[in-house]
Parts: sequence; C-alpha cells; structure tokens
Amino acid sequence: MKYAKVSLGLPIDELFDYSIPAPIFENCTPGSRVLVSFGRRNLIGYVVGLAKNTRIRNIKPLIRLIDQRPALSENILKLTRVVSRYYCSSWGEAIQAALPIGVRRGLAIDTSEEALSQKNQAEEYKINLICANSYNERMETYFVEITKNIENGKSVIILSPEIKSALIMFDKIKNKYSDKVRVTYRKQKPKEELEIWEAARSGRINILIGTRPAVFAPFLNLGLIIVDDEDGYGYKEEQVPYYHARDVALMRAQLEKIPVIISGRTPTLESYYAFKTKNTRPANNLAFSAAKQPKVTIVDMKQYSLQKNNKNVIISVALEDKISRALKAGKKTIIFINRKGFASLAYCRKCGFILQCDNCSSKLVYHLEEKK
Repeated sequence: MKYAKVSLGLPIDELFDYSIPAPIFENCTPGSRVLVSFGRRNLIGYVVGLAKNTRIRNIKPLIRLIDQRPALSENILKLTRVVSRYYCSSWGEAIQAALPIGVRRGLAIDTSEEALSQKNQAEEYKINLICANSYNERMETYFVEITKNIENGKSVIILSPEIKSALIMFDKIKNKYSDKVRVTYRKQKPKEELEIWEAARSGRINILIGTRPAVFAPFLNLGLIIVDDEDGYGYKEEQVPYYHARDVALMRAQLEKIPVIISGRTPTLESYYAFKTKNTRPANNLAFSAAKQPKVTIVDMKQYSLQKNNKNVIISVALEDKISRALKAGKKTIIFINRKGFASLAYCRKCGFILQCDNCSSKLVYHLEEKK
C-alpha cells in the first residue's frame, strides 16, 4: 500500500500522510490536487510525493482526487520547493502562489494527455544582462530572442513589474505574434486567468506576458524567460512567500537549464555584481549599453562643519557651485531632502515628553518658519 505526501496551503512547513483509496490509486501521482480532511475542515491539498510506509497509526484516507492527471508539472513542483526553502514558507504556500485563484479553489482544469505529452529539451543556463536607456532598443533584442525560440518550438515568459507596462508590451508583441501571445495578471477575472493558464499549459500559446505570478507559468517547453525593468518595485510579492519574481526567474531558468534575460535602464547592484564576478558572469552578454551614466559626487558634510565650526551647515560649496552653474545656464535644479521641517523630534528637556499626533503614534515635526 502507498501513502500520499500532501502539502497544504497553511503556514505549517510539514507534509501530511494520507492513505490512497483503491479507486484513485493509479491516478494519484505527484502534482495532483486532492481533497483531504484536516482537523474539522476539508481542505484542498497537493500531492508532492508517494511513500510505501507511514508513522501515522490512525491514518485518514484521501476524500477525493480532484485531477485525473497532475495539475502541477515536475518542474513546477521542484521550483515551488526551492522557493519555499529560500523564502522560509511552507511548500503548500509556495504552490498556491504559483497557481491561479480558480485552481486553488478546486475548479476543474483541462489535463488532457496531449497537453502533458510535450517535453522541454534542456539547453544551457545563461544569464544575459541588457542595460539600455531606450525601451525600443530593449524590445529589438527581445524580438530577436523570442523569434529564435518560437522557430525552435519553445515558449517564452516575459515579466513586467506593473500591469500598465505589461499591457503596453503586449500591444507591441501581439502585432507580430498575434494568436500565440497572451497577457496575465492577478486582477483579471478568475475564469480569464484560469483560461490563460490552461492555454499556456496545453501549448495553445507560446508567449506569456505578465506581472510576477507569470514566472510560474506552466509551460512544458519553456525556452526563455525575460525580466524587463528588473528594478521595478512590483516584482516583490508582499504576501507569503514574499518572493521576488526576478530571483524566482533565475531559479527556474537554472532548474530547467534555459537562458534568462535580465534587463533595464541600469542594472541593480545584485545584477551588476553578478556581471562583474567571474564565477557568476553572464555567459552571453547580449547588450551592455555604453550610455553616458550620471556623475555622482559624494560630499562629506563633516568636513564643512569642522572648517566653519558650525554644525548647522546644510549646503556644501560643491552643491552651491553646481546650483549656481545650473541657474546661469538656464537649467532647473531638483533637491531631495531626507526629512520635512526643521526638527524631526520635538520634546521637553525637563520631563522628556515627546510631542505626538493625537490620532496615532507619529512624532510631530517642528517647522521653524511657521513655528508650528
């Protein structure tokens, strides 16, 4: 007798054993969704493995097998396991982050044999770094690589940090690839999101553009992942498992042995370090633009304070000179400051009482000119 190792979408980093009833024994394989009894509730779980033995004495049976064929591929299971370990979440929480809402709710999905028959031919894991100020310049490189993969029968995932930018990219790419490209994001209606997920899984589309959840797209013949505007804030998930889509893209590319393109106007510190470090240097640097970079001057304000014996110096000679030159040239200057007001803290020196907002715990800021 075999037992199912089931992961649940709960903050419990543990697998639960369930016996497999005879009627569903043959179809119960890793990647399948199952309905299980957990405490007083019935929950949807994910079979991540099978075992011949169990330590549980009074073991419960699986209530129902939702999928006749696995809803999760072997590669996606491996990826979610890596994500769960890296971001310190349960395996079930990572799996749920990779699935559309409809799949998590137990809706029926298309798991035809034809959809599962395709296999990805392993190539080579490469990190390609593109740094170009021009969006059109980046798109030209994308088109070359996308066309190459489509001609070889491979699929492509293109990540964008925001819905608006994803839709703009979709408009540009659909003119060339028409019915082979779709766009996805979590604010879509559940049925539409599920339909796109099924289309990617069955091979009806070859290109998927989307926000961070698109990194888990169930392509079975994936050939390339593109991360556009890698420094975009939208790539960071703010709910468990708190993953970063760019890093997950690198994890998936490494697991599936495929190239990944990381691009943007300027590289992040992580990407630039990877580019400069010999042991992680990109194998194929498609484009590293030699665009003129801004000159940055760091001024030590302590030196000016000591020279003038005044701790209240806020504008250095270097800054004053740059502002003067900009004004004389008829240009504008933007100055960012790290706080509002004259003093960020107002307190009584006798009793130590700190002035705070009456409605919350925010400390009041003192504005010198207005004396408020």
